[in-house]
Amino acid sequence: MMTVTHIATGTGDIYLKKLCHYFARQVPATYSGTKARIEFPFAPCYIDIDQRQMKISIETDNQDALTEAENRLTEQLARLTQQDASTIRWVRSEPL
Repeated sequence: MMTVTHIATGTGDIYLKKLCHYFARQVPATYSGTKARIEFPFAPCYIDIDQRQMKISIETDNQDALTEAENRLTEQLARLTQQDASTIRWVRSEPL
């Protein structure tokens, strides 16, 4: 199962670095250029940015782990982007 969210932003590079620095205090988190990986123990998270948006994806077989990762990322994203957490939408799908 996979979940994805897209955050419209022209400052994705700043958010990518801040997310990694924040989560690196808890779990392994690395970034390079326009990509990042956060190693939650229950599900890895991948972040890709371009000039217009930040795409965050999580993949795991465990639905509870997916929900936990979504919740942790949504909470931190809402703080960083100063958005209401309810505006951050995750879209779930089965892997191809």
